Amino acid sequence: MAKRACGRRELLDRWKGIREQVEDEDDPSPSKQRQICRVKEEWFSDCFGFLENISDEVHLWCGYPDLMGPLLETFHNYYCDQSSNSPLKLMWKRISEELGQCMQCIFQHHQAQESYDLEYESDAVGPLLKVLHQLDEERVAGHIKEINSRIKHGEYDADSYSSAVISIMFEVLTYPVLFDDLSLVNEFQIFLEAVDKHHDVTLAGSQQYPGVYALLFLKSGRARAIGYRLAGCMGKLRNAADLEPLQPLLKKYIGFLETDAVPSTISDSRPRVVLERTTVWLGVKTLLGFLEAPAYEEGVLERYPVFLSIVLNHVSGDTLDFSYAIACLRISFEILGSKLWLRTALSPSVMRNTLLASLLASEMNISVHRGPSLINSLKDSTLHSSLRQPAFDLIATIIVSDASALIFLKQKTCLVNKNDFCFFVSSIDEDDEANIPEGAEEKDNCCWTEFSLQCKLVLSECAAWMCVPLLWHGVLLEVGPATLPASFSKAVFWVLSHVSVVELNFNSDLSLPVHDWLSVNATEISSSFQWQTPTGSDDGGEGRNQEVQLGHHQSLFL
Repeated sequence: MAKRACGRRELLDRWKGIREQVEDEDDPSPSKQRQICRVKEEWFSDCFGFLENISDEVHLWCGYPDLMGPLLETFHNYYCDQSSNSPLKLMWKRISEELGQCMQCIFQHHQAQESYDLEYESDAVGPLLKVLHQLDEERVAGHIKEINSRIKHGEYDADSYSSAVISIMFEVLTYPVLFDDLSLVNEFQIFLEAVDKHHDVTLAGSQQYPGVYALLFLKSGRARAIGYRLAGCMGKLRNAADLEPLQPLLKKYIGFLETDAVPSTISDSRPRVVLERTTVWLGVKTLLGFLEAPAYEEGVLERYPVFLSIVLNHVSGDTLDFSYAIACLRISFEILGSKLWLRTALSPSVMRNTLLASLLASEMNISVHRGPSLINSLKDSTLHSSLRQPAFDLIATIIVSDASALIFLKQKTCLVNKNDFCFFVSSIDEDDEANIPEGAEEKDNCCWTEFSLQCKLVLSECAAWMCVPLLWHGVLLEVGPATLPASFSKAVFWVLSHVSVVELNFNSDLSLPVHDWLSVNATEISSSFQWQTPTGSDDGGEGRNQEVQLGHHQSLFL
């Protein structure tokens, strides 16, 4: 007697009952578990029978996602099934063909896997997801290889294969985890460059495709250029929520820069992509250019505090990563300005010493090109703004920070002889942010607020603060005022509004040049008036003071 065919409604009701039995914890006995397994096997068999009879005109994932989701569980044993004509193998063959033509099928297929990952413990569902992920890598790589072969042999017709091309692009750019597979990535780079010649690849609609940013990390320069163009179509990433789909990528790439190792992925049965530091740095640098300040602050610096430490360490070191780290630091200042100091996990003094160690030296016998020193960047008006503006931002931050530390130390100590030198220090209170110059436009208010916030942050660090008086001398006396922008003038005005210096009864010859006067009348700090070649990111750290730096007790002689 033939077995009665089950309908969709009956199958759904039976699966609901199975779920209720599984969730019932009153009877965890082995006999109940065996019964559940038997009932599930019967359901899988009936479900296969039902779906096999569905017309080829109806895509299984489009028409029956409520049945296909539970049926994915049977793919756990896919590679153990030796028969090429088994219901499981025939089902996957049909699904693969439909996934190669339909974006809705692709979405339903991956959404079901994400549901498994969220609903079940990783130990229980991990082996199943590993199999499904490997099947997806093989399937997508196979589809791409087929298109590449047709293009190579002149058999590609843009109109006939448009749906296949769109499906491949949609899946790879929507689910960038596929970029871990070496074969798939190699084929996709060829595919992307070839298809762009035929179709002029672009993005439609407002949907975000996280895989577009993964293109920025490919080895092929042309593929990266296409990725840059596509990322530009999507616009800037404005906040941490926009950056959320990219977090797995950021975690992988930042982790690689930190350790030179890539964590094991969900599937290691196929060859994995081997990352190279050059391409990762290039990708990170380009990606930062698409971030607005909130996205960079909350989505990168807060999630990965080590990132800025990595950049600063390579800025200070004589390594091949230097130029890339400098580019990332420059972009970071372009995004956040002096606020970058407030977001780092490093203490202000450590970060400041690291920056100075790499930027203040005017003569360095090293093998890599570092660009002009900080002082020369300020002096040379012919330099591109991408080099000069970060220098202005940095020196303004340093001057505000040094002045803030000096204000606090002068308030705290009484070592100055009133007959020789007097400081009148204005107090910094909690209402300082409201003291905006009258008539200032709203867009200018933020700089005064940032100066005050920066000052308050420095006060917690000034016991270990280090000052570089030669830097003040080089900027305020050697750089022509006409070459300094308004942003720097605002920093100077802020400092002057909080600390004033009055000269009283000096017997020395004030007609001497400042440098000569200091060498005669400030012998305590005269040794600091010569630059030193930096040796690394730990210059000045852990008590290893440099001659060019003055500690807080020496700064009181200024």
